[in-house]
Amino acid sequence: MKKLLPVIAAAICLALVFCSCNFLMPRRSEPDEYDFTVPDFTVTDFTLPDFTVSDFTTPAIEDPTFDDGDIDDGEGMSIGDSRVGYMTVPCDFIEFRDVRGGNDLQYSDKTGTIIFTMNVIEGSEDAETAGQGIASHLKEEGIEDLTGATVKVGNYDAVQIYGYYSDDNKYLVIDLIPHDGCIYYVSAEFPPSQVDMYEYVNTWEAP
Repeated sequence: MKKLLPVIAAAICLALVFCSCNFLMPRRSEPDEYDFTVPDFTVTDFTLPDFTVSDFTTPAIEDPTFDDGDIDDGEGMSIGDSRVGYMTVPCDFIEFRDVRGGNDLQYSDKTGTIIFTMNVIEGSEDAETAGQGIASHLKEEGIEDLTGATVKVGNYDAVQIYGYYSDDNKYLVIDLIPHDGCIYYVSAEFPPSQVDMYEYVNTWEAP
């Protein structure tokens, strides 16, 4: 028994040292929880043209003197419907369908040189936003001297986009008319020698 006492004493001392060291060692804390937030960003589908419609105030046809009274009975006929509105065009114009399809209402002279187009734009917040999208598309098509303006079409406020196609020697004037929650599209295509044809656009009336 006396021989075992030193062994037992040594074991007790080792146990006390181990417990003391374990107690004095710093405890590892639990890892912090991270609140990771995905950055807020938006990818645009297209680039807007390098102008804003409201920055321009010069319409395609300045100070038009035309009004409904300038069209004598027999010189014009009414076209349109309850979807796109109504306007007057020359009596000898004919309706046609674009080979690319779509639901435009279109009339032209017999040569196909002068064209009026009517439609309704859906899914756009306002006429200026719609105008910027149209301008972007026209730039890709190669239109020249692209310009924007705020104008009057008859008694209606409108956003106007216009430019010139040199290959066809033709102007394109597009008027976007916001009315009763809709944006009405009315355009005229004509050569420089037939600029007076734009005046028929001023006969447009909402449905």
